Amino acid sequence: MKRTTASQRILALLILLSATISTFAYDIQDGKLYYNLDKVNEVATVTYGPTKPTGQITIPSSVTYNGTRYYVTAIGNEAFKDCTELTRVDGLAMVRTIGNNAFINCSKLTYIFLPPRLTSIGINGFYGCNSLTEITIPDNVTSIKTNTFDGCSSLAKVSIGKGVTIIDLYAFQECKNLTEITIPDNVTRIGEGAFFTIECNENNYYLCLLGSNIR
Repeated sequence: MKRTTASQRILALLILLSATISTFAYDIQDGKLYYNLDKVNEVATVTYGPTKPTGQITIPSSVTYNGTRYYVTAIGNEAFKDCTELTRVDGLAMVRTIGNNAFINCSKLTYIFLPPRLTSIGINGFYGCNSLTEITIPDNVTSIKTNTFDGCSSLAKVSIGKGVTIIDLYAFQECKNLTEITIPDNVTRIGEGAFFTIECNENNYYLCLLGSNIR
């Protein structure tokens, strides 16, 4: 039988440790939240760490590290992925971008404020947030990307800002309770299946037509 030497065991442990470290690559932790810092531009991105935040959280305008203030301008890819006990997100005053899968499967999230500075929400941004009931897309956002609100089955009211020109593929798929939505005149393209599987009633007949004819 081939023996594992002590040096081989140490090497395997170091590889495992490095993999763990790379899985949670963040620069600082402040309360429940983790951040990556851009020291050149003095901005911070909310990222994920070993502990998933629960309950109500507030995204601050800035964090301070070693005497330097970093403005929190982004929520990174998968920052809150599978945070199934997260219920409310406030703050975000300086946030300009929300990354891909940022809040995917936050099944108990009931409220989030999207700030006026926001310009972009990534693919699958709020996929599977099936407790979210209402959302307002700020005017500086130009498109609602693929599957952004897919599976938000409790979403009933959506207000889309006047800057949006594209509602992309399956953006509101499986939003079965969506009955009120404001679509601005600037929208020039609604993607395949954007409103697919909305349950039809007298309050959302127009959305049902979109869901059944554009897919």
